[in-house]
Amino acid sequence: MNIDIGLKLKELRILKGLTQEELADRAELSKGFISQLERNLTSPSIATLTDILQCLGSTLSEFFYEPPEEQIVFGKSDYFEKYDPELKNNIKKYWWDSMVLLHENIVGIDSAIFMHPTIWKASGHVDAFNDPLIDNKDSKKRYRADVLIEDLIAKMDEKIEKEVEKAAKRFGESFDEALFRQTNPRVQEHVAKREELHSRYASCARLFSIMKSPVR
Repeated sequence: MNIDIGLKLKELRILKGLTQEELADRAELSKGFISQLERNLTSPSIATLTDILQCLGSTLSEFFYEPPEEQIVFGKSDYFEKYDPELKNNIKKYWWDSMVLLHENIVGIDSAIFMHPTIWKASGHVDAFNDPLIDNKDSKKRYRADVLIEDLIAKMDEKIEKEVEKAAKRFGESFDEALFRQTNPRVQEHVAKREELHSRYASCARLFSIMKSPVR
């Protein structure tokens, strides 16, 4: 709580229609002291402030009370969703190009999710579709291997960004982010480890993709 005591006393005095001299007489203080209080050049004791507030028809609790800030609360009725068919089609096309056209071992099928069991079997989802899992013998938990690798890559990205942020604070406006990323040994070390891990992950992903593909 940060209250401007001098300004608040002045506003309260003016509201009561009193001059500095009149307030000083009522509180048995000097006009100069009241003037210094209102300009925040001096600080009153609790007893002195109590006496001044009594002369102004107020109390300490009323003087230091601040109403809570209003919070804007949104309900479900305040939200709206704009449907943009062009955006939907662009996203759908981008997904199709990246997931189907760029992979030789994937064939796109545009159909409903509720399909005949023979279609699921032909696509490999019944016999060969699985995700490699890793068991942690200490925690007794099971994790997907790809999730663990992605988390590790994300942590490496965070380390790189922290190095960049620290350098930006250190060098200020003269900081060249692109040059720093290319020349800093720590950043280069993190980048090298990240690229190596990402390359191994991509190789394993291609291998598992081949293993999942049904044999025809």
